[in-house]
Amino acid sequence: MSEFVIDQRWINDAELMMGLGTVLSVEHRTVSILFHATGETRTYAKESAPLTRIRFNTGDEITDIHKRKLQVEDVFEEDSLLIYQVKTENGELELLEERDLDTSIQLNKPLERLISGQVDKNKWFDLRYQTWLNLQKNYSSGISGLTGARTSLIPHQLYIANEIASRYAPRVLLADEVGLGKTIEACLILHQQMNRGRANRVLIIVPDALIHQWLVELLRRFNLYFSIFDEERCLAITESTDFENPFHAEQQILCSLDLFTNNPDRFEQVLNSDWDLLIIDEAHHLAWSNEHVSEEYKLVEKLAAITKGLLLLTATPEQFGKESHFARLRLLDPDRFNDYESFVQQENQYQIIADLIEGISNNDQLSDSLLNHLMSLESNVDIELVKNGQLTEQNKSDVIHHLLDCHGTGRVLFRNTRAAIQGFPERQVISYPLTLPEQYKTAIASGSTDLLHPERTKNDSSEWTLFDPRVNWLVELLNKHKTEKILLITHYADTAIELSNALKTQFAIASSVFHENLSIVDRDKRAADFADNETGVQILMCSEIGSEGRNFQFSHHLVLFDLPLNPDLLEQRIGRLDRIGQTQTINIHVPYFEHSAQQRLYNWYDNALNAFNSTCPAGAEIFSKYKEQLIESLSSSQTSDDEYDDFVNLCKQDYIDLNQVMHEGRDRLLEYSSCRKDIANKIQSKIENFEQNSQLKLYMNDLFDCYGVNIEEHKSGSYIISPAEHMVGQFPGLHDDGMTVTFDRNVALSHDDMHFLSWDHPMVLNGIDMLLGNEMGNTSVCSIKSNDFQPGQLLIQTVHVLNIEIPHEHQQEITSEQLQALPVLSTYTESCEDISPEFKTYKFKSVAKAIAKQIVQLKESDIKNILSRISDDISTHASEYLQSHYSTNLLILENEIDRLTALKAVNPQVRDEEIEFFKSQLNGFRAALDNPVNRLDSIRLIITT
Repeated sequence: MSEFVIDQRWINDAELMMGLGTVLSVEHRTVSILFHATGETRTYAKESAPLTRIRFNTGDEITDIHKRKLQVEDVFEEDSLLIYQVKTENGELELLEERDLDTSIQLNKPLERLISGQVDKNKWFDLRYQTWLNLQKNYSSGISGLTGARTSLIPHQLYIANEIASRYAPRVLLADEVGLGKTIEACLILHQQMNRGRANRVLIIVPDALIHQWLVELLRRFNLYFSIFDEERCLAITESTDFENPFHAEQQILCSLDLFTNNPDRFEQVLNSDWDLLIIDEAHHLAWSNEHVSEEYKLVEKLAAITKGLLLLTATPEQFGKESHFARLRLLDPDRFNDYESFVQQENQYQIIADLIEGISNNDQLSDSLLNHLMSLESNVDIELVKNGQLTEQNKSDVIHHLLDCHGTGRVLFRNTRAAIQGFPERQVISYPLTLPEQYKTAIASGSTDLLHPERTKNDSSEWTLFDPRVNWLVELLNKHKTEKILLITHYADTAIELSNALKTQFAIASSVFHENLSIVDRDKRAADFADNETGVQILMCSEIGSEGRNFQFSHHLVLFDLPLNPDLLEQRIGRLDRIGQTQTINIHVPYFEHSAQQRLYNWYDNALNAFNSTCPAGAEIFSKYKEQLIESLSSSQTSDDEYDDFVNLCKQDYIDLNQVMHEGRDRLLEYSSCRKDIANKIQSKIENFEQNSQLKLYMNDLFDCYGVNIEEHKSGSYIISPAEHMVGQFPGLHDDGMTVTFDRNVALSHDDMHFLSWDHPMVLNGIDMLLGNEMGNTSVCSIKSNDFQPGQLLIQTVHVLNIEIPHEHQQEITSEQLQALPVLSTYTESCEDISPEFKTYKFKSVAKAIAKQIVQLKESDIKNILSRISDDISTHASEYLQSHYSTNLLILENEIDRLTALKAVNPQVRDEEIEFFKSQLNGFRAALDNPVNRLDSIRLIITT
């Protein structure tokens, strides 16, 4: 320990963020130091003070109290105080006393910290280097942005997300059949675009009733935080902030179209904002025809025209006719889709392409007309091989993919069907006719109008549970399936709450209730209680909101305590269980009162639409057409059973006819291009292998350990993490009272309350940023015991980070995700010999801090010489390293430019700006590789014993 003298500058080894401290007074056993950055004065015992004297050396860059940047030319000492000879930015020489150093100086550079005695434990150095390696590995995987979502790895969804998100400013229409996950696909695309830095400002417009569902999906599955905007929120922003335009206050916004249709000023404001990506849900409600264009369509058309990227989510094209389908395509590309009659004629040609693809795929002998058509389309296909069915599997795949790329609307429209995707469970409806209680008969006779929910006719909210036979029926069902989970959905929250109370008080049966009045946290807890197979409840009772945005596919029994009037809502309810990945037949239990509106509605769904046993894409149109008649027949006692049966048969025949029209009019070419199964399966396998071999759990254990975060095993492949008593700072995303996490996708899918940690999770990403953004781990001194070296040798190990300097004109096109730095680990001897290739992995042993400081002081000159040699060697080979590192990127870009250029010659859906974007990227990379940048990230001194 040096002698303390007033006005000397010291730093606190344990609290570096306090900056430089000035010695105020020195007593016999103590020293008092003022830390100007915090205004604190600390008194330490001289013999054990955690302090290090600050001494800068020739060549160092420093700042003085006036914030001037200075370079140290020389340093000498007078009366135990340091005096620096410095060169100003103007080249003038001055003398600077150490008391005039900038008090906010922080020693972050590895060499500065090492020379001043700031040495970290070896585990920090290892963690820092492993972090760089993991970033590089994830970058090279090619699936960044696809692994972080709390979703099943479903091939068609992964294919669409990968295909679209890799484009520049994608503009596409997602039109999958119900239950195939359009929302998931859109969010995967969004997540990947944001992950790659291609989309920052995002606007999502959805129907008002779906805002909550979208908010939950974005947050729960993708860890994306969106702000809901309504008129009240806009007013609050303009009144309480400096933003005149509220849409400038947030980057990611979720709202309904009503916000703009009800307030033209808000629409002008949103038009005057820049958006990278616009997402419109339920786009089929935007009415357009040659004769009439709705106001809603006009608004979206203007907004789509000024937005780079556009995702439209819609019902399947056949449901609303070709004219409506064309209207949505012209939003994506008004230049390409500008004439409806031409579009219809072109679509008629798609069936021929589909026949070609089907014949080639099946090795069928193609007709002369199909062969002639193929010859007119493709000049580079060996017609004789096709004609004789002699194409290899690879040849067939190449021809089919080329046909799909070049023809049809496959680049702008994606639509998958259940029939094409397959893998869905069977459905089985079980009806339970029950006798209508006298109490309900009396209420109905007295004029009650809620015939589908008779329990709401009682004044005493809990009275109905005492006589309603559905209560006892439910208890019997629970007893019959004691070991199985049962999901119950009813329209009103009150009904679910009262039913749950009745089970508890009358039958001592525990249940969870899930409804819209609960906070998201409470909903998570109740859903988790239901999902727990060990101690959780057997039944979860949901209000209608329970059929939105939740996955309960671990259950195989669904109770529809009442029936919704709208077929789409019924499908949403069943869709909580009827999902890809469901392993068993879904049993749909429907209790209803005989000779009532409930029975008639059940019969309409079952007999007219077959809605329980299968999806009914035409159901919405049938409902829209016959809604008034349906309501009248349900509510009127004057409609006889025979008349009602005739009405059901009418709807049934209409439904059959409409389904036939939809089937015949389907675009088979589009079905082929929406999921190229060979590519989709490869992506799925790639992600599965990546996750199986992932070192994330081990890495996060090390990260948590270094920062002082407790982690303990929980259950079902999960862990509880919580702040430790001596935690280093605040770990990003960690709740004060702890949280439950899992690294297992399957566990995460069954437990919504657990955080699914992946390499794309904000906690992981921010934890990495926190580590690499400060100095921890950039210095270390340790020892090794090895027969390969003589005892007492000094080895220096460094990590240099290589990157490229993007020219200014290309910086907007090249994103951070594409510029992952390359870490280079070097090991040199004291005689400047590079032993990196043969240096083994040794067991490193910590060296006491006091001894480490002595070694550094003793070997300071040698350390600087060796570091200079290493830096020179790295600089010499930097361009070579980086050329190899980025060669894959360059090749991918070159191939993509060639592919899109060739494709544009036959497919006008390829936009010029797509090709120009990738050309700009390629030019940016090539220019940047001529300007390699290397930075010393960390130093480890190794003493051999």
